[in-house]
Amino acid sequence: MAVLFSLWLLLLLSHFPRLSYADHYNCTWDDAEGESPQNAGYVRFCWAPVYWHDYSHAVYNCDHPVYGHFVKVADWGYLRENTLEFSTPCGGKGFAPDHDCNKYEDWALCNAAADATINPDRFTCRMMHKKDDCQWFESIGPEEVPPAVDIWIKKDLGGKTRRREIQQVGASGRRASRVEVEACSHAMKC
Repeated sequence: MAVLFSLWLLLLLSHFPRLSYADHYNCTWDDAEGESPQNAGYVRFCWAPVYWHDYSHAVYNCDHPVYGHFVKVADWGYLRENTLEFSTPCGGKGFAPDHDCNKYEDWALCNAAADATINPDRFTCRMMHKKDDCQWFESIGPEEVPPAVDIWIKKDLGGKTRRREIQQVGASGRRASRVEVEACSHAMKC
């Protein structure tokens, strides 16, 4: 009986998405300022269609053109009801290959196709660091689940870069911050 219970438990646990070990945030950083990530120096990593498990759970898997294997880049309904969560690219058990993790720091996560030829009113993108994961900044009901997500990586700026956090205070007095990445020139200290 104990063997049967152990097999049942193993089967049950194998159907849950694998856990990632990463810093978890809300997806709020917009490096592209409402435009396509392509305009901000990003290149497409993959396009991931939704795969429904049931009415309250779905996953997004990429078939990467170079690496050729399916990787789960996001899921909906697993972290919390009506929550879209993007997996860590390079944190523990991340979806990206080591080659990309060694080369790229910042990743863009879009709720629809987001290349530069598409009107920015048709998509929303947020960015995260390679070792983070994040949940979408708003709740998404079953009828609003994106049919696919678009994942982008920030191109190498050709040398050393400098990251700086910029604090902003909006008209309502609410604080916000964003991170800028810029290539270092001879006049800068990096």
